[in-house]
Amino acid sequence: MALSDKTVRHWLNELSLTFMVRQLQPWFQNLGKRFVKSPIVYLRDSGLLHHLLGLTTHRQLQGHPAAGASWEGFALKQILHLLRSADAWFYATQSGVKLDLFLQHNGRRLGFEFKYNELPRTTR
Repeated sequence: MALSDKTVRHWLNELSLTFMVRQLQPWFQNLGKRFVKSPIVYLRDSGLLHHLLGLTTHRQLQGHPAAGASWEGFALKQILHLLRSADAWFYATQSGVKLDLFLQHNGRRLGFEFKYNELPRTTR
């Protein structure tokens, strides 16, 4: 896009302030591991995402490469709404360990991994 990192960060922040996107920041503690430290960006409205991608039917969505990302954003939004949690992060190490959503609720740490799959399996 030929834009500087500073420009991209500025516009991402503007989109976050207008509630168009959610920037989920990484959670990490100094545990001796190499963590991912850049935010993950979610489009807050999955219907808008589907429209921008030209997806008009459920069948088109199921076969589209963005179906997993769409599901992940929708599920994340629903959990944050149900738990009424403002503080949310993701957890990821450079070796591949990942949680899509990590939050603290009523003094407990909760982690969620979202998979758009008929036969999900346990991952690291």
